[in-house]
Amino acid sequence: MEIGFGQEIERNGNDTFFYKAGDTFSCSSILAYDKKSNWGIVIMINHKNSDLIRKLINTIYKQALR
Repeated sequence: MEIGFGQEIERNGNDTFFYKAGDTFSCSSILAYDKKSNWGIVIMINHKNSDLIRKLINTIYKQALR
């Protein structure tokens, strides 16, 4: 895992994207983007659940962006 400008960097083969996730009180969120491939995703939920956010971003990435 790498970190740049406070964002985490995910490398998957030739794909590289940046993301920032977090939880506060009773909310969870994630911002993910890949400037090279021209996509971005923001997910915010009114429920503190990092596992749900992780599942949502993985599902969206695999199904919508591939």
